[in-house]
Amino acid sequence: MRLLVALSGVLLLAASVRSQVLPSATAAGSTVRAGLVTATPLPIGGDVWPGFQRQAAGTVGNAHSLVAHATTPTAITATWQLGCQAVATGSSESVASVRYTFTALQSFTGRFDIGWSPTTTGSGTATLAIDLGDDGIVDGSGAGAIPITFGPGPLVVRVTMQCNATAGSVQGPFGSSWQWSGSASVAGSLQLVAGHATTTVEGNACGTPMPSLQATPDLAGGLELRGGCPAGIDFGLLAVGFLPVVAPLPLPPTCMLLVAPELVDAQLPDAQRAVVWTFAVPLAARPLTLRSQLFGFYAATSQLTASACARTDVQ
Repeated sequence: MRLLVALSGVLLLAASVRSQVLPSATAAGSTVRAGLVTATPLPIGGDVWPGFQRQAAGTVGNAHSLVAHATTPTAITATWQLGCQAVATGSSESVASVRYTFTALQSFTGRFDIGWSPTTTGSGTATLAIDLGDDGIVDGSGAGAIPITFGPGPLVVRVTMQCNATAGSVQGPFGSSWQWSGSASVAGSLQLVAGHATTTVEGNACGTPMPSLQATPDLAGGLELRGGCPAGIDFGLLAVGFLPVVAPLPLPPTCMLLVAPELVDAQLPDAQRAVVWTFAVPLAARPLTLRSQLFGFYAATSQLTASACARTDVQ
């Protein structure tokens, strides 16, 4: 990752800027059971930020839960995987409830992106409850986005995911019988992202191989510019400025420069063919419109290809 200094004194080094939001997670309840076989429950109030896994299996069926957490400069993410299956008379269930606390060091505007992908068969069921404020009111029960503004101070969110399945049989008349069974599996996620900047695309990308550029608000109140350099591109060249231009580049295939550059910086792609720059944007500099464009230099043919221009409005 590269950290760049000011454009005309407006953008600052991001190296010393910490995330505006600090996360923690405690257990609020858990059950993983298959018939009479029950996994050891989590201690209520215990720290579960490192994540946890529980499973149970018996003659009735099986159940499991897996919760993991991750932080990056641009997002705080909780991922959940639950499953339960009942194949013989009885029931199985998996319930995981976690109380998250997000502490903002200053006023924070963003959103929760909710992922929810249940799969059920037969008697299987799956439910999700997102409770902002842990006040007993369900604010989300499926995939979507919830805008938020909070801080300075904490925001508490309780997330509860659950799946159930039953199996059994009923004897009918004349020796007939009816049997049922079921299963459910759940993949879910809760991701906190910042909302102080929005990006639109100006112009078109050009050339082969073609670089890509994505501008994302980060959790430190700044911006992350992440480029992709396909195989064949030897290094990425970033141009950042405030004003648009339309000017031909000096090398084939004659792509267009779409930003009047205040700063230009080159970077070699990493193992994932990515190039990343991070900027801090002080509150005193906002509102601010920033334009950025990534160029890919291909040494074998002396070609200079280009991404579209990313126009980012920071509020």
